[in-house]
Amino acid sequence: MEVLTERLTKGTLQHLQRLEEQADELSQEGESRVKQERTLRALQKAVHQLQERRDLLKVQIANSPNKVLGPILQNVQSKDKDSLSAAVQESIQGPADRKVLHQAVTEALQLKERELSASYRLTGCTVHKTDNDCIRVRWDTFDSGEYFQPYYAIVAMNKDESLHLTKHNLPYFMPLKKIVSEHLNTDLQRFVQEVGDFLNALVSRKQQVSEAQERRTRNIRGKIVSSNAFDTIGLTLSSRRLAASMLDIKLIYDDLWKDRPTRVLMESPNADIRQEFGAIRDMFLGERLADAIATVFEQ
Repeated sequence: MEVLTERLTKGTLQHLQRLEEQADELSQEGESRVKQERTLRALQKAVHQLQERRDLLKVQIANSPNKVLGPILQNVQSKDKDSLSAAVQESIQGPADRKVLHQAVTEALQLKERELSASYRLTGCTVHKTDNDCIRVRWDTFDSGEYFQPYYAIVAMNKDESLHLTKHNLPYFMPLKKIVSEHLNTDLQRFVQEVGDFLNALVSRKQQVSEAQERRTRNIRGKIVSSNAFDTIGLTLSSRRLAASMLDIKLIYDDLWKDRPTRVLMESPNADIRQEFGAIRDMFLGERLADAIATVFEQ
């Protein structure tokens, strides 16, 4: 009877272990599937944007002002302004021709402005002039191919022809005064780039927290806590591999222009876990938050 009981117990434990392993495999497959679906959605969005861009270019080509300006300019071999002016004058036979030519030139200028605006949008930023001769800058933020909140700023010119910000919805914790004093009046492109890099890093840190909370629920005890700037992120982790022990982690981002932490502080009552602190730290320094947690518990 004892032998039979021992065999039954052993067989039950082995079966339970196999079930747990199968559950872990299914869970990992589910996470992999979710990640693949995210990637697929991002690719589909990119393809859709390119298709819209292609359709826009088709319309622009079909209605190009070159249909009017082309015949005028095709015989002009020189870039000389007088030759160009003479060619234009010869093509005008009356008021109707003058009107058509004016419309073509206007459309060409508008097309150029739209193309310039589209170029800025492709780099995540749009710049255009407002009605009161100010410049309106819009920063579009992205993370993992997904579009997030836009930010705005109005740049005006002082009487001494220096630039200053009049309105904006940029985060209050951004070191804006420093960026303005260093770049706004010396290198406007650098100013736009610095602000854009800051915003995209902020959005990435924020989205990494949401992503981790969504994907690694079974490993995170409670909620992830963070500062408004997401430059300090704290979380408590646990799993079967950690047994009854907890792993408290604090991620610190000393560089707000980066989406990876510069420091990782950890605490755990388990001596075995403390021996792994070096490897765990490297994971959180180099990977997105959810991926780092997954690597810790799946290695």
